[in-house]
Amino acid sequence: MKKLLHTFLAVLIIFTACEEEEEPNNSSNDNISVTDQNIIGVWDINSLVYDGINYTTVPGFESAAYIINSDNTFSQNVIFNGDLDIDYGNWDLSGSDFILYYNTEEELRWSIDSFNGSTGSLTLVHYLNDDGNDEYTSGAAMIVKQ
Repeated sequence: MKKLLHTFLAVLIIFTACEEEEEPNNSSNDNISVTDQNIIGVWDINSLVYDGINYTTVPGFESAAYIINSDNTFSQNVIFNGDLDIDYGNWDLSGSDFILYYNTEEELRWSIDSFNGSTGSLTLVHYLNDDGNDEYTSGAAMIVKQ
């Protein structure tokens, strides 16, 4: 009888453990495929971290946004200490990589980790300066569509 009870308890524990592991797979985080059409728009940069520094919390930072246009051009608007700085360039979407080619010859490549049409979580693949060298070794950003 004890063996039967232990076997029943073991089977119950195994099924309970399996159910717990499956729960995250059943929940949806509303990720959708990123397309040229659904990335077009104005995206507020709510968090921007390069090499461990969150630039959106640096004193003087007021706001930053990507304006992504349908003709594959973009502008990056940053307000710092009341001054508006605008950078321009072209963008491309390659799979889950979002690439910004600045008119200053810099290249910023983000990997899109999650995207639901109104919020995106990005990880830095590389940020090449105008000499073609890595500007930062790590980075992440959270963007929200206006």
